[in-house]
Amino acid sequence: MYIVLDTETKCVVSDNEKLLSVQIGDNITQKLFWADSKEAEWNLEGAKREIVSLLSQGVVFVGYKIDFDTEMVKQFFEVEVPKKQTLDLCHTAEIEAFHKLTKDWSLEHACKKYYVNADHKRKINEKAQQYKNKADIQGRVKSKALDLAKKKGWTAQWTYDTFKDRILDNMIIGHAIYQAHLEFVECGGQKNTIFYEYAIGDVTSEYQLLKALGY
Repeated sequence: MYIVLDTETKCVVSDNEKLLSVQIGDNITQKLFWADSKEAEWNLEGAKREIVSLLSQGVVFVGYKIDFDTEMVKQFFEVEVPKKQTLDLCHTAEIEAFHKLTKDWSLEHACKKYYVNADHKRKINEKAQQYKNKADIQGRVKSKALDLAKKKGWTAQWTYDTFKDRILDNMIIGHAIYQAHLEFVECGGQKNTIFYEYAIGDVTSEYQLLKALGY
């Protein structure tokens, strides 16, 4: 049995500072477990229990770049998800062949190819634009590019010129997700919020992509 596993993390000052939510489900049923939930059923401990239970049932967790999500589960829950119980949609033969041609590894791009709706990304993308020209964001982009250059042995200027837009996009999306999460918590976890729609939208689109790929 295939079940989508997805996570959202706080990436404001640094990468993955805090686990914000865990989403689990398919195209019929989706569950959102979130930090600061006052209901034990839906807090992050509830997510841990759900993951452990599903693993014991032999479920295969599916995701787009699932290794990130299983790493977050390991980091924050100290639960190891066996490799044999994961399926990374990003590394299926069909998706790899498609992305090698297009050089775009985003979920939205893969969904478009297979006629899967990924419109849930739009509101977060729009929200992210307000952070684009902030001085502290621009400073962090330069710092991150320098770190990447040192790690790879590349020149600093070439790395910045080549990767600045990608780094910036990831950074402002991270800020938008965290702000949307704060608003979601403030209103008590309502479903008609940008954060809920974004998080659950990932689950449904990834499951639909799984089916479009013939699983």
